[in-house]
Amino acid sequence: MLYRLNGNLNWYLLFFLFFNFLSITSLCLYLSRKLTLVPSLILTLSVHILLGYEFYANMQFTKNATLYAVVGELVLYCFLQDGHKKDLFLGFLLVSAGIVTRDECFLFTLPFIGALLLVDFIQKKIDAIYLKNLVPVTLSVVGIYLISFGVHHYFYTQNNWAEFQEFNKYRTVLLDYNNHVSYEEYEDAFLEKGITKNMYELMNTWDYGDTEVYTTQFMIDAAAIQQQHYQRISRVPQMLWLFVRHMGNLLFQRNLYAFLLVALYGYLVIKKKKDFLLLAIAFAGVFFLEYMYLYYLGRIMWRAEIGIWLFPIVFLVQFLKQDFNHFNEKSIKKILIGTTVLELITLGIELPRAQGVKQFWRENNHLAFYQEIQKDYPNTYYAADVMTFFPKKHVPDPLSITTKYAGLFQNFQEIGSWHIPSPTGEYYFYEAGIRNPVKALVEGERVLFVCNDAHVLELMENFLNEVYQKDIHFTKVDTIADMNIYKAEN
Repeated sequence: MLYRLNGNLNWYLLFFLFFNFLSITSLCLYLSRKLTLVPSLILTLSVHILLGYEFYANMQFTKNATLYAVVGELVLYCFLQDGHKKDLFLGFLLVSAGIVTRDECFLFTLPFIGALLLVDFIQKKIDAIYLKNLVPVTLSVVGIYLISFGVHHYFYTQNNWAEFQEFNKYRTVLLDYNNHVSYEEYEDAFLEKGITKNMYELMNTWDYGDTEVYTTQFMIDAAAIQQQHYQRISRVPQMLWLFVRHMGNLLFQRNLYAFLLVALYGYLVIKKKKDFLLLAIAFAGVFFLEYMYLYYLGRIMWRAEIGIWLFPIVFLVQFLKQDFNHFNEKSIKKILIGTTVLELITLGIELPRAQGVKQFWRENNHLAFYQEIQKDYPNTYYAADVMTFFPKKHVPDPLSITTKYAGLFQNFQEIGSWHIPSPTGEYYFYEAGIRNPVKALVEGERVLFVCNDAHVLELMENFLNEVYQKDIHFTKVDTIADMNIYKAEN
């Protein structure tokens, strides 16, 4: 809708920039409440050191959703204590942004909220005012979640989206969670479901675009076999070892979030903050269990992990911040100078890094390929190996995507990836009457295969012969913008 209003603006980027700025600014303001000037300045600098690169130069929607949810929950927690209506509105707005951006990120913060409320109850911090304020908070958050869920459910049951959602649920288990199993170890189970080794290996390259073979049932069957392997109790010792090793790696890699959380827990121990001991233990328990859950899924990646660090950091700082007001003037000056230097060093490192990323996009993108095939071969359709295109971006600057790129893929389609087989991902090929891009490789002259990987080329050739029982081989017919073009021939 917004792109129809003005197609020259990147609304997707503007939405994130606005809410990232609002979240970080709100976090600084709320953490600085009841602090004197210099400690609040130190906290503000520290927040930008911690969050600046992740949420301005290297933003990503999963991380963004986590930020909105965590900051929104902090604001709503302040409302529970103070009852200011503006806190309710701002907290509701930020939590809503987190839910609509990616509701799983909001749900992932709920165990921390549960631990916080439980500790408040045990320590008898929940009085009549607290309970009174808890009602509108709960109703507003549950309400927006149900509305978001309802809208999401409605739109994803229209125009073949329901089938894609079911397909994608099991595709996620198979490919997003890094839980690949050895085909040989479960060969009998795979063959019983009609899944050959070549089919399984081709699927693991993300080239599962043959919709007559890689059906939703295929994905369900393969995921069931894979989960049979990963749901074994014998994996627990391995998961524990991976957790310990990962924590060590984050510290060794000088991850700011890891260092800060360790420092906060160290401060609690050194200063013997008994009032916060139970809360610290509760947060540590949730932290550990959520990591175990991610290991169970095979979903260890920073964009999924960041919330497990961000929530306890934000709330522990909120509870400990008053200690800053009690430092002597000399200590405060040293901290301010140190924080300012660290901020300047961070900017010195991250700004060139961000510029380097943008320069890499400009030099490593596929825009020339799309433009050439549209201009010189508009009636030929190109079905592409996913990993051949994955290392580079589709356009020079993904942050400047506007309607000027409309129709960019009008004769091109990857035969896999996250958006296949969705109505959006298959739109142009469907418009051209191509229902199955892989099958179309052997049925006519107008669909060609784009692939720079010899192993994938061999897998695809074997797949076509296995499924369509023809003596098929690929012949290289062209090279366009460094992309090898192949024709399937008998």
